[in-house]
Amino acid sequence: MKLLNLYLTPINEARFKVIARSSAGQAEANSRLPFFENRDKWRTTLIKMLEVNEFRPSDFQNEGEQDWMVKVGILTKDKSNFNPPATRLKKIGQHFYKSLFPAGEVREVLQKMIALAEASNTQLHIQLEFNANVTQYSRLPDYPWELVHDSQKFLAHHRVTFSRYIAHSTKPPSLPLTNKINILLVSSTAFDEENGLLPLSKKEQQAILKGLAKAQETGDISLTILEPPTLNCFRAYLTENRGDKTPHVFHFDGHGFFGKRCDNQSCRTIHRNLKAEKCKNCGATLPSNPQGYLVFENEQEEADYVSAQEIGTLLQKTSFGDNPNQQAGVALAVLSACKAAMALGGDSVFNGVAQNLINHQVPAVVAMQYTIRVDSAVAFAEHFYRSLSQKNTLVTVVSHAREVMGTTDNQWYRLVLYLRWQDNEGGQLFASPVSIKAKDIVNIAERENQAEKALSTYEPVFVVPSQDIFVGQEEILEAIVQHALNREYRLLTLYSGIGGIGKTAVACCVAQKLKKANYFKDGIAFIELQETKTVESLVLKTILVLKLKNISTRDELIGQLQNKIILIIYDNIEDIVSNDASRLNDFFTEILKWTTVSIICTGREYTNISEEKLFEIKPLTKQQNKDLFIKLIKRKINLEVIDNEIIDKIVSFCDGIPLIVHLISSWFPRFSLAEYLEDFNTEKSLALRNAKITEGDKTTNYEISTKLTYEKLTKEEQKFFRYICLLPVHPTKEMLPESTEESIRQIIRELRSWNLLSEVSEELRVLIPVREVIRQFANEEEKLKIATSIINYFLNNQELKNHQNTSKFIIQQHNNLTFAILTVLNDETNIYFNNTMLAIMKSELYYTQKGLLKEATEILEYLISKAEKNQLSIPYQIYAYQGNVFRLQSLDAITPYAKALDCVNDEIQKAKVLLGLANAQKTVLQYSQAKSSFEEALQIFQKHYEFPREQAECLWGLANVNFATSQWQNALGLYTKSLEIYERLTGEHLNIKGQIDCLKGMCDIYIKKREYNQAQTVIFKAHELYYTSVPPFINKVTEAKIQQGMGDISKLIFINSIEKDKKDSESDYLNLSEAAYSKAIKLYHEMLVPVGEALSYYKLAELYVFSHSLQESEILFRKSEKIFSDYNYVLGILKSQLALQKISLISELATPEMIKQIQTLLNLAQNTCKSKYWQAECLIVLAVCHIKLSYLTQGYLLLSEAENIFASLKRTDKIDIIKNIYTGSYTIYLAFQE
Repeated sequence: MKLLNLYLTPINEARFKVIARSSAGQAEANSRLPFFENRDKWRTTLIKMLEVNEFRPSDFQNEGEQDWMVKVGILTKDKSNFNPPATRLKKIGQHFYKSLFPAGEVREVLQKMIALAEASNTQLHIQLEFNANVTQYSRLPDYPWELVHDSQKFLAHHRVTFSRYIAHSTKPPSLPLTNKINILLVSSTAFDEENGLLPLSKKEQQAILKGLAKAQETGDISLTILEPPTLNCFRAYLTENRGDKTPHVFHFDGHGFFGKRCDNQSCRTIHRNLKAEKCKNCGATLPSNPQGYLVFENEQEEADYVSAQEIGTLLQKTSFGDNPNQQAGVALAVLSACKAAMALGGDSVFNGVAQNLINHQVPAVVAMQYTIRVDSAVAFAEHFYRSLSQKNTLVTVVSHAREVMGTTDNQWYRLVLYLRWQDNEGGQLFASPVSIKAKDIVNIAERENQAEKALSTYEPVFVVPSQDIFVGQEEILEAIVQHALNREYRLLTLYSGIGGIGKTAVACCVAQKLKKANYFKDGIAFIELQETKTVESLVLKTILVLKLKNISTRDELIGQLQNKIILIIYDNIEDIVSNDASRLNDFFTEILKWTTVSIICTGREYTNISEEKLFEIKPLTKQQNKDLFIKLIKRKINLEVIDNEIIDKIVSFCDGIPLIVHLISSWFPRFSLAEYLEDFNTEKSLALRNAKITEGDKTTNYEISTKLTYEKLTKEEQKFFRYICLLPVHPTKEMLPESTEESIRQIIRELRSWNLLSEVSEELRVLIPVREVIRQFANEEEKLKIATSIINYFLNNQELKNHQNTSKFIIQQHNNLTFAILTVLNDETNIYFNNTMLAIMKSELYYTQKGLLKEATEILEYLISKAEKNQLSIPYQIYAYQGNVFRLQSLDAITPYAKALDCVNDEIQKAKVLLGLANAQKTVLQYSQAKSSFEEALQIFQKHYEFPREQAECLWGLANVNFATSQWQNALGLYTKSLEIYERLTGEHLNIKGQIDCLKGMCDIYIKKREYNQAQTVIFKAHELYYTSVPPFINKVTEAKIQQGMGDISKLIFINSIEKDKKDSESDYLNLSEAAYSKAIKLYHEMLVPVGEALSYYKLAELYVFSHSLQESEILFRKSEKIFSDYNYVLGILKSQLALQKISLISELATPEMIKQIQTLLNLAQNTCKSKYWQAECLIVLAVCHIKLSYLTQGYLLLSEAENIFASLKRTDKIDIIKNIYTGSYTIYLAFQE
């Protein structure tokens, strides 16, 4: 069985975080509750619908309820009946699926786990985990998540089973398994027609007997029926039947009820109204929170409402055994009662019967969330026990029971399994006999003797260091505290090979929090172990700190600690792990086996025993670095005004390591930040090397801390580490002098285990402060040696001849290549200048991606200035490359291309430069000049038959110019001609890319013309071409463009479905579009193409606008604006900011300040972008803002001006939108249809 744990934690009452944990990886994402508009809409409506079997209008009388049910496909359009179960449950399940598995990494983890389960021919167990206090913030547990449907199937019907886990501070129960199961059946026929509880039959009891018949014959299961089914008899049975007669399964067959009961013992009237405050019978005040009840019989065979709290307390108090090493009692409660798993209202997740039993240490509960039909209850009972008698796990048994309740009906989802059983995730009740070994009996006696020999009375000791300033690590801090309190693991290790990352500080804060919690009543001891190398020394230090008398050995210490609730924190344990690991592991294993002590360790290494829970301490974020620095320097100077820019520069060197922040702040003299920065920039290495922190007898600086790790490495590892510390990115094996592939693999594993290397995407990253210390051990000869190795490998490796592989290489190694080029250019001998120039020209394929333009600019300017200074010749390609780099940064690209034209020697070289110049002119909207340059280049290439691909590029460029000037039919013809040339070419991946680019351009034209079928046809052709090419064509940027096109088409069909009220296809196209845009975002991000990433965010935000998710769309528009701003992409900034103004206006918000903001955007469109289309778009938004502020005359004038511009552009569709604005309100469709 495969396990996927989904931890669901609320962000607010509408949003929550999903954290997926599995053997296929971990992921997390923010999500939104399904069908949530506000606290009252529409969760309760949904739950009412799921509860009932037929539609009664009287049940749904709240305002808008029935209209909403029609809209989401629950109710028929005439509001006379529910849609068939298969239809309405599918629609609900699809919404649940989107919420529980948001598109992206969380959904990918699910899909991987399903594939793994299928490959292993087993089930996938999805464990839904909620925190015990979840309902104080959100109603997450109220939803029947087991209904999830992935648009093809209900997951629960296909190899997937669900359980629920409530995480709280008590330790999960660890009941022994058994070879024979005792079942106690309480079958109550009590009814209460006044409260809707009708008389019951004995059919379910008969079904249970039938299901257990075979198992009873083999002796695997024993059934007892409680007679009479009263609370007093139930209590007596649990008390009197112990040992081998103890019931393992408690099955309640009868009515369940959720409401409030009067606490007046002479009254005890039950109330269905969850909001009732006073008893309708005696007038007494009712409990504030409702809860679940099981309806037993009383002595008069009338209904006796027994609360969840009463049942839970009874089961827990009668479940203690005499054997100190075992815990006996009810392992499973089966509640056939309706609503036994319901927990609505109030702030406690435990107010349902099932949940309350879990809170009272019953490890497994099977219950019904809603009312269930008699036939379904009978089928469930019989087949549940048939499956259990086969010794299946509970998750499998419940899966079988759901199936017989009818997969096409509306009953199966009512069944829910709560499971919280230590080391028993599937819920197995049966086991083979396990005997206690003789040596264990001897050890037990020895430990008891040690405890008795203790000659002194133990007094609690609290040795907890202070930690007055602490920033960051809050999540991991809270996780460690929770694990320490719930004691699922009693050995917790905080590790990181990086010195100064804050392991000790986190441990101190944990100790302080746990001391306040007052849980470890027998003490908390913090023990420093630096330079402690043996277990004997550790034992002696422990005895001294705990102030234990008359003992000195390990066994005596363990005996003294029996039954003590103590936390021991061992700080800096790595020296013992390095020198005495085996004996340390034995000591910890004995401590955990024979005592109740909890241990927290910190260190560069960990013990790696099975009982250990690891917590990797990660570097701080930039903001956390900054916060910590500010707190520290405020001790020295009065920071009335915080200069963020200066502080950002100072802390950028710290790379998330708190010790560095402490060191540079300790070096901080008592003067201004600006003076400090000036000194720090010139002396930061000295500052790092010399700054010290003294605490008591202990002095620390970062060089000492890092050397402690460095000195543990072998000579070969140290040399390798020096090489990679010289480089920004881990090099390939071919670049590392005198290293073999196997030795590199081994060294990488070793350095990772010390956390000296951390994995980022496909690269390895060495933390910056570590580099600063290690680099001092390298010399100039080593730097030049590795730099030339990189350049030679880049130029000579035959595998890099293919353009695509070259691009992939530079993606992984561009920082190293930049370092190598600049290092060699600094070499005064100029021996490697020509090779370096060739490397620069070859690297253009990837350096021209947006993310690397600054590096490319720096290299080119350095190269050109050095060549001019030394009178070295520069080929035209260098100037053309510079023109391309400048073009992508909106700089003056025309001048470099003019220099390139001066350097050309023949007609073909001239045509290649003209092609680049044309693209530069197109970028700055010089369309007529661009057209001339494209045409001149095309004429030259057409004279030479050996340049067909260049001809295709020219035609594609001319098509782009025509598209930009709204000459769509001309553009379509040019794209078609370019495509025909690319189709005739074979053998190069660039030709496939050219075909796809042409198809994408044609798709964009069809979209503009609203010819969606043609658009869909060409983008599907592009999709097929990409994924079926032989050999495989792998270009993630091109793949991202295809996904973007797929998103565009699906989005437009989705919008069209809304306009035509085609409910059936809406959600399908919404999901398709969302998935495509999300995939494009991920691909662009991986390939460092931020403008493409930002544009995909913008398009996804538009999609959310049309699905009425305005809050999500606003977040994404802001995200796209941020990326566009970071890279100074002016048109993107304009579009994103204008979209945000539109959302405000749709939400009926208009202010005079908005007029100023939109006017600024209008100026940007007119003067910078020089785009008439976006000028007109700004005018429309400005006009609507005026109209909403009652400046009608000015608003209509602005609309008229926009109408004239669109008329000149022949955009009749936009003119129609303006006419609608004249006569109606400003809707989503009018605002966002381009």
